[in-house]
Amino acid sequence: MTSLSRRKFISTIVFLLTFLLIVNQVSSLPLEEVVSRRQSIRSYTSENISRQELLEVLWAAYGYTNQRRNLPKLGTAYSLEIFTVNETGSYQYDPINNLLVVHNLTLNKETIRPYVPNWPSDASEVLVVSWNQTKMSNQNLAAAEAGCLAQNVYLAAVSLELGTCFVGSIDSGGLRDALGLPSTLTPLSVMPLGYPRKTPVFEYKPNLISLLPRIQDSYVNLKAGKKIFHNGSDLVDGIYIILEEGADKDQGPDKAVWENTGRRQA
Repeated sequence: MTSLSRRKFISTIVFLLTFLLIVNQVSSLPLEEVVSRRQSIRSYTSENISRQELLEVLWAAYGYTNQRRNLPKLGTAYSLEIFTVNETGSYQYDPINNLLVVHNLTLNKETIRPYVPNWPSDASEVLVVSWNQTKMSNQNLAAAEAGCLAQNVYLAAVSLELGTCFVGSIDSGGLRDALGLPSTLTPLSVMPLGYPRKTPVFEYKPNLISLLPRIQDSYVNLKAGKKIFHNGSDLVDGIYIILEEGADKDQGPDKAVWENTGRRQA
């Protein structure tokens, strides 16, 4: 290979790598930016989102990646069902196959409006997150699971330049009857999903310098820590001191260092 050919080859490789980097940056937002952009949108256009966009949000919310669910299992089983309602009917999300199954084509968004006060009716889709009591009996864990699901919806919506909003003030019984759900399915929340009427104003500033308090060195054994000292005086700048069970917090190598000011260092 001549020197000219070698230079052309190297230039081509550099160009391709640069192109791939640019494409990657355009097609996906940094996680920090997605989290920073997360906000509740309450005003939408009447434009319908695509079926692909809807499925991407639902997959992020409750789908599978390599046979692993996209959110933690908080109880003995995953206990939620997602229904989406639009102008054509209601559909149930199948997370195993990542598809929508027709639920009821005789109802639409207006059918459920009386049971969800003050919700943004112009949104293309309305997600109804319901607790399936046959899968888990603990409603507190089901509600926590719904919270994890909602955050995934928010982040997926931001990455697709869509908007959403968590609506918890609903008439759960009335909504269940309107959707024709069995008594074992209890609607917990509603999340509209669509294109924001106004583009949110956002200035991306990466956190090059953290404003959080600096963590100091400690002899505390975190891996073996079993007891969390809580309540006011045991809080270290927002970080809990974790000690081995039975350890004396004032003696030995596993200790918390005290300052005369009353603040503790980890």
